[in-house]
Amino acid sequence: MLLLFGSTGVFVTFTMFFLMDWFSKKQEMRRTKNTADDIIKTAEDKASFLQEQTQIQIREYEMNLKGKNQDKLKDLQDQNRQAQSSLDKQNYKNQILLQSMQKKVNRIKKQLKYFKINYSPIKNTSHQQDQLRKECLEKLKKLVNIDHLSLTKDIEERELQESKSRGMRQAQYALEVSQQDLEKQTQTILERVLNRFQKPCCLERGIKPVVFRSEQAFNRTIGRDKCHLNFLEKTCGVDVIVDEEDFSLTVQGLDPVRREWGRLSLSKLEKKKRINSNIVSSVIQQAKRELFQKISRDGKRVCDSLKLHGISPEIRNMMGALRYRYSFAQNQHFHCEEVGYLCGLLQAEFNLEVNKGKKAGLFHDIGKAMDHAKSGGHAVIGADFVQKYGIDEDVVYAVRAHHNDVPPQDNLDFFVIAADAVSGSRPGARRSTVDSYDQKLLSLEKICKSFDGVQDLYIMNAGREVRVIVNDKKVSDAKALDLSKQIAQRIEEECSYPGWIKVTVVRKLEVSQMSQAAH
Repeated sequence: MLLLFGSTGVFVTFTMFFLMDWFSKKQEMRRTKNTADDIIKTAEDKASFLQEQTQIQIREYEMNLKGKNQDKLKDLQDQNRQAQSSLDKQNYKNQILLQSMQKKVNRIKKQLKYFKINYSPIKNTSHQQDQLRKECLEKLKKLVNIDHLSLTKDIEERELQESKSRGMRQAQYALEVSQQDLEKQTQTILERVLNRFQKPCCLERGIKPVVFRSEQAFNRTIGRDKCHLNFLEKTCGVDVIVDEEDFSLTVQGLDPVRREWGRLSLSKLEKKKRINSNIVSSVIQQAKRELFQKISRDGKRVCDSLKLHGISPEIRNMMGALRYRYSFAQNQHFHCEEVGYLCGLLQAEFNLEVNKGKKAGLFHDIGKAMDHAKSGGHAVIGADFVQKYGIDEDVVYAVRAHHNDVPPQDNLDFFVIAADAVSGSRPGARRSTVDSYDQKLLSLEKICKSFDGVQDLYIMNAGREVRVIVNDKKVSDAKALDLSKQIAQRIEEECSYPGWIKVTVVRKLEVSQMSQAAH
């Protein structure tokens, strides 16, 4: 019994546990179903709401699109109406133009018809005119007793002279036009070159006098009976001008290096508190050493500035000596450096060798450092000098030709001439004294008035332009052209002034005739 009761209790307990589990699962399933139903309903509500919003947006988009299409349709209709109106106007103009052309064609046809009808009387009239011309010619020969052949010859000579004059004027016009074109091209190239050239003008204007601080220093330097001064003049090979009022000494001499040697020696002596013959000799030798060192440095500097390597020491030292040579108050050392730089730029503009241009421009005035001791022009002296030290032949020829000692031939020759003129004509580069300016004007006046037929002349633009007035009875148009060339050539041969001089020949022709009115 006890065993049966225990088994029944276990079964009941298991049954109760199973029923409780089944009941809890059923409740959980009911809750899950309710939750799922709520989620589905919420989703259906949201879907319905979104569908309604989408339909509203679709209807709004359709309304907006319909409005835009209507606006575009109106614009297209307006454009179509405007195009049609413009086409109608053009058709109307074409019709008017066609009518006008038709009228002109009809008028031309009438004129041709009239010309055909009246052509035969014109031919007859022309024949009659030929007969009258022959009769008049016969009567004219009888009246003036002139042979027909001589009259024809005179007329032919007159026509030939007029043809020559007309041809000369046309040739002169063509020459002027070509010169203007060349000047424009040249100005463009020079403008590019000068825009790349930024070096300022050198302010050194010559060797200045040595001014002493006091009378004691002045007298101490000169020495008793000018003994120190005489020794310095003899040693340096210069002349010293004494200005006792301003307590200054001015060194003069043909050799620019010796002149600078004397000036440097005086500058050093001026600072000495005690001077005797031994000190003067020592100072002069010290100044000489320092001067030669400076010449060597200047020559090396100018070659390095232009990036020219392999130049012999003799040429470098001569370029350094140019530091003390001046022409029209322009320092020739810096002038040669400018010309070398400009000539190199000109060579670069035409894709030519830049180094050759730099060398030719740098060495073009090297002869000025030696022209005080050698005879001849500085261009020839400089060319002979650089030729000894292995410089290229075309560079040597350009140096020799830059003042037309030999005729320029290659581009390099003309580039050196152009760069030399640009450097010399820069504002502030050169200046002349009143005496040299007066001498220039007198020389130009003398040259121009030496030609036959010159009535008057005007020198303008500070001697840069000469206008020559000629007699029209002695000088024809052809001779006027030749006269301008002859005057320009004489100026180039006899004058040595920087820059260009423009020569203009003015010929005035006056023609008057007398006529008697018929009564």
